[in-house]
Amino acid sequence: MIDRQLKLNLHVKDLQTRRLNTARHISSKCGAIHQVIRTFYTAAIRSTIEYGAPILITASQTVLKKVEILQNKAMHTIAQAPIWTNKSTLHAELNLPPLQVR
Repeated sequence: MIDRQLKLNLHVKDLQTRRLNTARHISSKCGAIHQVIRTFYTAAIRSTIEYGAPILITASQTVLKKVEILQNKAMHTIAQAPIWTNKSTLHAELNLPPLQVR
């Protein structure tokens, strides 16, 4: 979902509402282990972010920050970690490199 001005706000909001909520549902209601949730994240969320990578080059800092927050929330969901858990620790534990590196 891309708006006419290529601001990516709709795209990021869609990822946050539908796909991240699905990952949370899989985690809490279905009791899936973190490998299953990580696979869902990689297939449904991360792949969508990377598919739009050429457009992200022109994205504003606000949109990039929203995408980073989306990944951080997803990592906390995958690891079932408290919100205060260090991001670099989650990156290492889940073997998910930061978006800037990819």
